[in-house]
Amino acid sequence: MIESTATKTSPELPRLLQAPLRILPRALKTAPLQKFLNTVFAEQLADDELDFLEERRITVAVSDAHLEFSLTVMENQLIAGPALPDPELRIQSTIYSLMQLAAGTEDSDTLFFRRHLKMTGDTELGLFIKNFLEGISIESLPLQPALGMGLSFGLRVADTTTRLREKLPFARTRRDR
Repeated sequence: MIESTATKTSPELPRLLQAPLRILPRALKTAPLQKFLNTVFAEQLADDELDFLEERRITVAVSDAHLEFSLTVMENQLIAGPALPDPELRIQSTIYSLMQLAAGTEDSDTLFFRRHLKMTGDTELGLFIKNFLEGISIESLPLQPALGMGLSFGLRVADTTTRLREKLPFARTRRDR
């Protein structure tokens, strides 16, 4: 299991990295994401394990990455598109918290109760997603070991940056002031 230090506040993507994501067209964000998700979950899609998402309307918002997209399954493919105005389920978090969830260093319940993961809408659909994700071992997914190493590296960088910010008074974020 990949380890990460638990923090009371979830680290956010640095503003320097947020700027290009703000101006990047949505299609340039969602097309690679769709390809990635279909690659990572190819086996689960082939085994119809994601049928519970068939034609369901979900919006995922990654607040610090300025990324908001819809996600559904159609014809055994995950489809990422523009965020929907009235989704059945809306999931919101930061990149860091989603990486913790993917790496298995924090579970969805902990993130939810710390308010690092927010869900509104169809709670039954949210539970299906939660159970699906918890039933997958990151080690069994395609793109290993690169996926695990990338998550581990990203979490270590965020944890180290957070510890440094706590020690340097001039590096505190707006939220800390």
